[in-house]
Amino acid sequence: MEPDDISLEIEGGHTLIILAKKRQNREEQDEGDHRVESAHGAARRVISLSEEADTDAIQAKLKNGALKLKIPKHPARASKVRSIEVQRG
Repeated sequence: MEPDDISLEIEGGHTLIILAKKRQNREEQDEGDHRVESAHGAARRVISLSEEADTDAIQAKLKNGALKLKIPKHPARASKVRSIEVQRG
């Protein structure tokens, strides 16, 4: 699989869509025979990302057929813990 076979898109702000298409052609020639085989395949994955995800900073790397995504948190949207005072009455 090559990087050109994969498409990554962000839809609606926090939905990651991964599309992969693979086309393989094989040609063989023997004495008097000529064979051409082709195979096609496609995959689509839809992943809902957290609102904390920084979709502008997503990185993707393809190595040995494995796709690795790095999805950092957006610093301004990171979860913050806030204490709430309980009052009497």
